[in-house]
Amino acid sequence: MASGAFNAKAALLLTPLVSSTASLVLAWDHHIFLSVFTRRETQAHSNAILPQYWRVFFPRGLTQVISLLGVTTSASVAAVVAYRGLLQRRGALRWYVATAALAVGHLVFAPLVAGPIKSMLDDEGGEGKGKGEGEGRTNVDAQREWLRVNVVRMLTADLGAWQLCQQLCQKLALE
Repeated sequence: MASGAFNAKAALLLTPLVSSTASLVLAWDHHIFLSVFTRRETQAHSNAILPQYWRVFFPRGLTQVISLLGVTTSASVAAVVAYRGLLQRRGALRWYVATAALAVGHLVFAPLVAGPIKSMLDDEGGEGKGKGEGEGRTNVDAQREWLRVNVVRMLTADLGAWQLCQQLCQKLALE
């Protein structure tokens, strides 16, 4: 790439690293920013704020997450299809497949976060009393549950995909 020409092969092979890095950073940021609502000093206000916050945040956050997972998955699959021989020779083929699987695996956690999110979204009056499956739990309780799932998802699917991508770059020694 010293000539300044665009290297499509390198771009495709590096895309899963870039997108999985973005996914990991986004998951960590979500954890940091959304855990503020569960702090002792904010809980009284959080119960009332969380339903409206999630109504605004959810569509935007979901779009970001799905987009990044889509890029990681599609770029990993495209790399396998386009450069299968190279990836096999360098011992990286299974890593690309695993990266795609972990990106898709992120979605396995969706049912675990759906309940807490729905509970907060359904609290239209913002009374702080979650509804639905967890009758009687507060919005802060639902937020804590979402945070627990998010951290497990981040440490498994997101961190796993990112670590695999890091290994890939070393195996391929992209120039």
